[in-house]
Amino acid sequence: MTTKEIYSEQLEKMIDTITLPQVLELIADICEAKGQHIAENWQDEPLAKLWFKNAANVAKLSPKIYS
Repeated sequence: MTTKEIYSEQLEKMIDTITLPQVLELIADICEAKGQHIAENWQDEPLAKLWFKNAANVAKLSPKIYS
């Protein structure tokens, strides 16, 4: 089994357990935390802004999934 297949299987189990919108919320939270970490520890504002933008974009998807 490839790494991609392993991760895909794990992600599918997570989606089955807590729903796709909740997984997307978690991903958005992780992106936000990564942006915060980069801003505070690396002072790389362009990269931090990219992670914050990723967080916002993923967060926008979550409520639209089942509507």
